[in-house]
Amino acid sequence: MPALATLVRALLAAALSSAIALQAQAQAPAATAAAADDPYLWLEDVLGERALGWVRERNAGAEKEFATDPGFEPLRRSLQQTLESRERIPAVEQQGPHLLNFWRDASHPRGLWRRTT
Repeated sequence: MPALATLVRALLAAALSSAIALQAQAQAPAATAAAADDPYLWLEDVLGERALGWVRERNAGAEKEFATDPGFEPLRRSLQQTLESRERIPAVEQQGPHLLNFWRDASHPRGLWRRTT
């Protein structure tokens, strides 16, 4: 009887493995086709000139629209001073035994993750 149970388990495992492989094959072309049909896929090249040019155009339009508001410039200056202040309280989050903080400053304009226990 134990041999029969082992055989049944092996057959079920093989069938499940085959089903998973068939499902993966069926989904792979669909995923590739979806990626090929994405007209904005080029935006994922975040350092590419085409993507950066597109962002610059959108930023210019938004800045032009914001500049017409009389409260925009004082608000921009105030926010800029706050963001660039060296007197910031770090926002910290705990993940397991570690404390994490995402920090930006003049030396690290793109930011860096800091971790401690």
